[in-house]
Amino acid sequence: MTGAVFAYGLAVTAIAVIAIAVLLTVVPMWRIFRRAGRPGWAAIVPIFSQYTLCEVVGRPVWWLIWLLIPYLNIVFWLIFAIDLARAFGRSTGFGVGMWLLPIIFVPILGYGSAPYLGPRAAGAGLDDRVRTSYATCPTCGRLPLPGERFCAQCGTAVGG
Repeated sequence: MTGAVFAYGLAVTAIAVIAIAVLLTVVPMWRIFRRAGRPGWAAIVPIFSQYTLCEVVGRPVWWLIWLLIPYLNIVFWLIFAIDLARAFGRSTGFGVGMWLLPIIFVPILGYGSAPYLGPRAAGAGLDDRVRTSYATCPTCGRLPLPGERFCAQCGTAVGG
């Protein structure tokens, strides 16, 4: 009897820990996608979330194939994490932190005040001077896409 109770308690504890870990990464990714002008619910749909991540960081969609190859996907997740950090004006070190400790760094990015600068900010060779010279939304700080008249995040008129 005590063995069954112990196993049940261990299973409940494991499920609770996994649920907390998922909440600590999925909810901030929802916010990250919303700040990037994408649907937030994309964070909970398995393949669509990686597709949306490709759009947010400016990588081609066929890069999803690399994520399916064992061991090689580790390298490509690192590239995605660095590109995501750069798309929000963060450093490469922050991207490595998101790759190594997503439970800590993804909420920092999701709930932080760093504006979404767009996929062009994730490109190599952009220094901080160029990255901060984009005209961002005066209300929320998001970088409008070319031709946008209103900010997709807060609705403020940003020109066109």
